[in-house]
Amino acid sequence: MNGRALVRQHDALLMTVAYPPHAAALEQAERELARIAQRLRTHRAERDALRAGDGLPFVRTTTSYSHDCIRWLLQHPHCRVTLAGFSDATLTLNDALRVTLPRPERAETNAGLTNDELFDVLRVKPRDRLAFLVAELSRLDSQPFVKDQLFDALGVQVHVDPTDRAFSTAYNRLPIAEPYFDATRLARFDSAALMQSALPEPRTLNANEREQVARVIRNTMALNTRA
Repeated sequence: MNGRALVRQHDALLMTVAYPPHAAALEQAERELARIAQRLRTHRAERDALRAGDGLPFVRTTTSYSHDCIRWLLQHPHCRVTLAGFSDATLTLNDALRVTLPRPERAETNAGLTNDELFDVLRVKPRDRLAFLVAELSRLDSQPFVKDQLFDALGVQVHVDPTDRAFSTAYNRLPIAEPYFDATRLARFDSAALMQSALPEPRTLNANEREQVARVIRNTMALNTRA
């Protein structure tokens, strides 16, 4: 199965899990999603052939995120984030770090060095460069507009490599105590009636539930490269 066919199959399975006609279909869809996740975890060539942004398990995404999102992803238990490079930048590292570095190191930003050369002079190893850059810009947390403008102007691109299937579209979800089955629901779906129906009474969430909701929302934004 080629990459696009796998993505279409994956999307169909997500639809089945979201709107299962019966328990057997839900169980079968869950088994197939687990099989796909295991296949992608163990077959690098197959996952490398897939397009970033589809949200499949263990598939690398190379994109740009906000400073706050990358800082959060660097601490994420289910993915690894590394610096991919700089794209469409309007500022150099010299320009940005001139604002943040301590005085003894700030002089290096006036030597006309490239981004890589400046990292080398500052003795920042390749594996530490993204964390170093995020930490430096974090000095401007009290001036969020300035921080975000500088970070965006650097054109930072990152690789996001999921290390657990939890960081994927299929498994980034809130638990459902009891699935609802209705084989005819989609066939007689009335969007206008749904929009006009009353919402149920709100339920108070405990601290763990609130944290879980926030995590799923943030993961969703990251998986859709919107953070």
